[in-house]
Amino acid sequence: MSLRVRVSEAGAPDQFDLLPFVSLMMVVLATLLFITMAVASVNLGAGAAEGWIPMKDEEATQKTPVLVEWDGDSAIIHRTTGKQAIQLGEDPERWFAQEHRPGALSPTWDFRNREMKSCLQELEKQKTSHYVLFAVRPSGFDNFQSLASIFRDRDVGIGYEPLEQGKVVRLRLNEGEQ
Repeated sequence: MSLRVRVSEAGAPDQFDLLPFVSLMMVVLATLLFITMAVASVNLGAGAAEGWIPMKDEEATQKTPVLVEWDGDSAIIHRTTGKQAIQLGEDPERWFAQEHRPGALSPTWDFRNREMKSCLQELEKQKTSHYVLFAVRPSGFDNFQSLASIFRDRDVGIGYEPLEQGKVVRLRLNEGEQ
């Protein structure tokens, strides 16, 4: 038994042309690459947000976080009723004023801004069940510790994380809640 190679009329053996197969594979690969890049740009591009989920610790008491975005000039307080933007300015020396509380031995520092003052008083009343979670943007790194110090002085628990300048952040208290 012998193999016979078919010879064309020109005298050369027939050849299988791979060019259409390679072209088809290139089209498929380009399509997959396009789909991958489109999905990545939707997830990482403008409008992408971070979702923060507080960790549950069995040993620690469970406190509810109150998210406060800080950019060095204003605070955005996230509440269940919505967001509240409070303008403080960039100079920490203008944020605070001394107040004499009834029954206090020495004057205490408090916010001059009425909205921020009421927010601090509310959190001070809820300090056993709530804590402040600051999302600090790079423009707020310089004066953040001045802001956090008044919360620490009132024994309000705080936590903080850096956040990209233009990134949106959401606090998810329960799975599926935004």
